[in-house]
Amino acid sequence: MRKHLARRAALGILAAACAATLAFGLAACNGGGGNPEPAPAPEPAPAPEPEPEPAAFVPFEFTDSCGRTVTITEPITRVAISGPVAQQVMLGFAPDLLVGLATKMDAAQIKYLGNYSSLPILGQLYGGKGDLNKEAVAAVKPQIMIDWGEAKKTIVEDMDNLTTELGIPCIHIEATMDTYDQAYRLLGKLLGMEDRAEAIAQYCAKAFSSTGAGLAKVTAKQSGIMVIESSGSLGVLAKDSYQSQVFDMCVDNIAVFDNPSTKGTGNATDMEQIAAWAPTFVLIAPGNLYEAAATDAVWATIPAIKTGNYLEIPGEPYNWLFGPPSVNQVLGMVWLSRTLYPDAFGDTAKDVVVEYFKLFYSYDLSDAEYAALTANSTFANVPKAA
Repeated sequence: MRKHLARRAALGILAAACAATLAFGLAACNGGGGNPEPAPAPEPAPAPEPEPEPAAFVPFEFTDSCGRTVTITEPITRVAISGPVAQQVMLGFAPDLLVGLATKMDAAQIKYLGNYSSLPILGQLYGGKGDLNKEAVAAVKPQIMIDWGEAKKTIVEDMDNLTTELGIPCIHIEATMDTYDQAYRLLGKLLGMEDRAEAIAQYCAKAFSSTGAGLAKVTAKQSGIMVIESSGSLGVLAKDSYQSQVFDMCVDNIAVFDNPSTKGTGNATDMEQIAAWAPTFVLIAPGNLYEAAATDAVWATIPAIKTGNYLEIPGEPYNWLFGPPSVNQVLGMVWLSRTLYPDAFGDTAKDVVVEYFKLFYSYDLSDAEYAALTANSTFANVPKAA
C-alpha cells in the first residue's frame, strides 16, 4: 500500500513539474505572463509644414517705353488694351487678365488662342477706326491700359490724356523686331509674370539673332513687293514702314515711297507701277487675290507670276507678317527667312513655326495643320544661299 502511495506521489510531482515547464514555455512564447502588455502606440506623424504666406505686394514705380513713370499699387488682374496689336500680345501672354477686346475674334483666333469672344468689344485708340469707347472701358473696371507696338509721334500726350480720362495708369510698350525681348521683359515686370516673360524674351532674342546669322550667308537677297489687298486701289508695303520690318529684313524691298504709310493697307499703287517694278517675287496677303493672280491676264505679265515665285502669306490666327504688326512678326521672320533661303539655316520653316505655336499659343501644331496653314506658301523656285 505504501509503495502504491509513493508511486502516486512521484507521478504527481512529475506532472506538476511538466505543467510548470509548459507554463513557462507558453509564457516565453507570449512574451510574458497571461496578460501580455499591449504594443506601444506608433509615434504620431509630424504635422505638415504650414503653407508659407504669400509675400505682401510691394508697390513699385514702373517706367514705360516713352519714359513715363506710373505707380503700381496692387497686383494687376484686370487689363484693358488700346487696340488689336496689344490684344494679340495679351491673348498669347496672359489672356485671363483681359477685361475686354479691341476687335472681335474670328474662328481661327479662337481655335489657337482660346475662346475669349464673350468679352466686350471696347474699340481701339489708333488705326482706321479710332473708336475706343472710354465709357465702356470704365464700365469693366480695368486697373491699367496697355498700348503696345509703334510709338506714335503723340504717344506721350495720348497716354497722359488717357490716364487722366480713365483714372488708371495707361502705359506704352514699344516693340520692334530687335527689341521684342526687352518689350516682353517690361510686360512681365508690369504684370508680375517675369518667368513667362523671360521664356518668350529669350525666344525672341534667339529668333532675331539666328535669322540675322542665316541671312548674312545670303549674298543676294530677293527683291520684290508685298501686295496687301485686291479691292479698290492695290496696296503694297512700302520699304522702311513699320509693317514692312520682316519683309525688309528678308528681301530687297523695291516698293519705295517718299512717305511710307503706317496703315495696314499700305501705300496705294496700281498695276502699271507694279509692272514697272517688275518684281522677282510677290507676297500676297490672305484673301482672294492669290487665286486671281494665277488666272488674271494682267497679273500674268508680272515676272514673279510667270515664274511661280509668288505665295500667299499664311493668315491664321493672324497674318504672319504684318496684320496687325505685332508679335506675329516674329513668327513671320523665322518662317519667311527659312522659306526663301532654306540652305542658310540649320532648321526648317516647319520647325520654327511649330516651336512658335507651342510657346506663344500653347498649341501643338500637327503636320496636317501645318500643311493646311502653308498650302499656298511655297515658292516654285527657291533661291540658294551662297
